[in-house]
Amino acid sequence: MIPLSSLAGARRARRLFCLLLLFLFGTILATTGQRPVHHAAAAPRSIWYRGNTHTHTNNSFDGESSPVAVATAYKALGYNFLFLTDHNKLTNVDAVNSAVDVPGQFLTIKGEEITDSFSGAPVHIIGLNNNTQITPQHGASVLSTIDNDVSAINQAGGVAIVAHPNFLFGITSNDLMNFTGSTFFEIYNAHPVVNNYGDATHSSVETKWDEVLTSGKLLYGFGVDDMHTLTNPNGPLPGRAWVMVRAAGLDAGSIMQAMANGDFYASTGVTLQDYAVSPNGISITVANNPGAPATIDFIGHNGQLLQRTINNSATYSFTGHEQYVRVKIINDEGSAWTQPTFTERLNPADAILNAAAEGTEPASLTSIAPDSIALASGVGLAGTALQSQRQSDNTFPTTLGGTTVTVNGRPAEVYYVSSTQVTFHVPEETEPGVADVVLTNADGIQMHSQVTVATAAPGIFTQQGNGQGQAVVFDLDKLFGSTFLYDNTWRRFYVYATGVREADNAQVLLDGHPVVMEAIRSCRGLPGLDQITIVVPRSMTGSGDSTLLIQADGVVSNRTLLRL
Repeated sequence: MIPLSSLAGARRARRLFCLLLLFLFGTILATTGQRPVHHAAAAPRSIWYRGNTHTHTNNSFDGESSPVAVATAYKALGYNFLFLTDHNKLTNVDAVNSAVDVPGQFLTIKGEEITDSFSGAPVHIIGLNNNTQITPQHGASVLSTIDNDVSAINQAGGVAIVAHPNFLFGITSNDLMNFTGSTFFEIYNAHPVVNNYGDATHSSVETKWDEVLTSGKLLYGFGVDDMHTLTNPNGPLPGRAWVMVRAAGLDAGSIMQAMANGDFYASTGVTLQDYAVSPNGISITVANNPGAPATIDFIGHNGQLLQRTINNSATYSFTGHEQYVRVKIINDEGSAWTQPTFTERLNPADAILNAAAEGTEPASLTSIAPDSIALASGVGLAGTALQSQRQSDNTFPTTLGGTTVTVNGRPAEVYYVSSTQVTFHVPEETEPGVADVVLTNADGIQMHSQVTVATAAPGIFTQQGNGQGQAVVFDLDKLFGSTFLYDNTWRRFYVYATGVREADNAQVLLDGHPVVMEAIRSCRGLPGLDQITIVVPRSMTGSGDSTLLIQADGVVSNRTLLRL
């Protein structure tokens, strides 16, 4: 028979450890690896390369010159790279490379303009470096047409840019807020008929950009020629708008990677001598210009002017309340637009994760479970780091430091907040499927994300707080001694996890072998925390670290370690 005193002690210890784990969250989360949100720092060897990502040859129905002639013209203008993007045609660039390209100086890269439409509204999507030619995919709306064409580009190994959204005013701010699969669009297109500045009833492309950024979506802006002619002075000539990309080398892979990192700016004439983003702010220097000094505007939430400097250099210090900061520079040579840096936003990828596994699960699509503990990551999520306290009714607050989280409209209990991470309890009523998560910080900025909700989404808490290494376990031997339960054959551990309890089938694996699970309980001190009692042969004592993981309803947790 088990001594009542031992059982009572075990229950008290279990309750205390559940509460202790809440306090450990502050330490665990503080040591978690922070996910970069932007800007990727350029390596010292990185070089600025000038290029155009929207170019037509006589392989387009409206182009006039051969691919070699077009590439030769851009090379003469001092460009370093050129994407040929003919309408619904993947122009072969091999002959161009042989005739024009110079290693380290000039490069031609393949591409395509997928020329689509919906109900008369033009939907043109640029594909960069796609491997195969893509036909227009069409859709049931402008938005679904964009999504379908972008998806086809991605499947072909390319990267998509939404072209000239104000051409015939076919693409709205709402479309730009909601399309998926890319973070690229054209902030300035030099074709004379694309309405960059809007009109009396339509907003400018730049205003659309601020509306999209204010909605919480990251969007990088390109400057392009949309070149069709080398001879018509009134037509879309080369050399009117471009991007400057800071890349490790002049090759397609390096250029594409730098653009994906947002390490580029758009220009119609302004050249930057230096541009740097740190966790504290932005510094920018315009190359010497014999004309008047530049106007350097730092712009934030809702297009608000945060700071204006009339000089060829400026520095802006983040307050943490801008939501995003982008820079527009104007001098007598033209304009330039840097990419936005968000100071208040969820991460664009893996914004919502299992708080224990932290994205280290083997599944390609991470998920969370109802009545589990989840983690939101980003920047500007809270003004300070705070740890929650249980309230008099034994619940936890739904507002902490002014930050709230809802899942499908239901308030979530909040356990921990900081500028970069928020830990919360997924409401038990959350439906399986795709859930809408809205995090609102103390500034009232709403940050939206979606996450897959599954009945089971196992994660094991670890001592390092990053889903890896030693699991958070409670060794009953160490608390009660080896005589606990008068059992000298087995050892018992509490394993602390989340997203397991509601599974129809769950097992704990130690070095790939199932171990006995005596119980899976809800930890009363911390909703969403699962306490799993496992039994291990005492003969394994002293065998070192064993691999510990959980499999629940076919979903595998993060791989952790248990020291026996």
